[in-house]
Amino acid sequence: MGRKLAYTLNCREAKNSTPDERGDVMRSKTRFMLAILWVIFASASALAQVERAAARANRPL
Repeated sequence: MGRKLAYTLNCREAKNSTPDERGDVMRSKTRFMLAILWVIFASASALAQVERAAARANRPL
C-alpha cells in the first residue's frame, strides 16, 4: 500500500514538473538503483573471496 501511495505521489509530481525535472528524478532513481546493485555485487564478491580462502585452508565455513 505504501508503495502504491509513493507511486501516486511520484506521478503527480511528474505531471506538475517540467521535462528536465522529470529527467533529474529518473537519473537520481537510476543512480540509487545502481548503488544498491553495486553493494550487492561487492558483498557477493567479498563472500566468494572468503569462501575461496576457507577452501584453500581446507576449513569449511
